[in-house]
Amino acid sequence: MTTSLSNNYNATRDQLLTRALRIVGAIGQGETPSSTALTEAAQALNDLLYEWNTDGMDQWNLRVYTCSPLVAGTNSYTIGTGSTFNFPAPLKIFQAYLHDNTTGYDSPLIIIDWATYLQYSNKAQQGTPNQLVYKTPAAIGATGEMQGTITLVLTPDTTTANNKSLVIYGQKPFDDFDSSTNTLDFPPYWINALVWGVAAQLAYEYGVGLAERSMIAKKADTHHEAALSFGTEEGSIYLQPQPAWDGDGR
Repeated sequence: MTTSLSNNYNATRDQLLTRALRIVGAIGQGETPSSTALTEAAQALNDLLYEWNTDGMDQWNLRVYTCSPLVAGTNSYTIGTGSTFNFPAPLKIFQAYLHDNTTGYDSPLIIIDWATYLQYSNKAQQGTPNQLVYKTPAAIGATGEMQGTITLVLTPDTTTANNKSLVIYGQKPFDDFDSSTNTLDFPPYWINALVWGVAAQLAYEYGVGLAERSMIAKKADTHHEAALSFGTEEGSIYLQPQPAWDGDGR
C-alpha cells in the first residue's frame, strides 16, 4: 500500500464556492462560475462565518494572547488590529492572568461583567489588578477593523506596569475570505460544513425547489454538527461522594 504521507489538504475560497454552486445547480460538472456568481457566493460565505462565530469555544480557535506593555495609571486598553494591543480582538475572553516577568509567577484575574464594574465607586484606585472586564469587539474606524476594550480593576500601579504582563485566553474571530485564493483557517474537517452551509444559503437565491432545498439544509446541518462536535475540548472529570446526613440533621 502506498500513501501520500501528508495531511495538508486545504481548499481555496473559489474551490469551496464552485462546489457549492454545483450543489445548487448554478453550474454543471466541469463548468467555471462567473465572477458575479463567485462574488455573490463569497458574500454568503463571509456572512455564514460571522454567524458561526456564535458557536463559541471550538478548541482549535482558542488563543493565548500576551498583552503588553501595561501603563501605570491606565486601566483601559483597546485591543484589535492597529490598536493598543495589536492583534485581532477576541470575541470573548474566558480566562486571564498577570504574568510576573521577574519571578515567572502568574496571578489569576476574575472576569467580571460591566454591571458589576459600574458599581465600583473608585475606578481609578491603583494597585495590582485582580479583575478584568471586557467590552466585546465592534467594527470601528475607516477600515472597519474589529476593536474591543479591556478594563482592569485595580488600575495598574508603577510596580505592576514595570514588572507584569497581561495574558488572556479567548476566542479568535474567523478570518474573512477576501480573495479567490484565500484558504480557510478552519481545520480541513470543516470543509464539507462550509460547502454545504453556503449551498444552503444560496439555494433560496437560485430558486432551488422546496424538497431539494430542505435536503440541502439538512445536509448542511449534519456536516456543521459533526464538525462542531469534534472541536470540543476534552476536560477532566472529578468525582466525589455526596455527603449523607442523618435523620436528625447531623
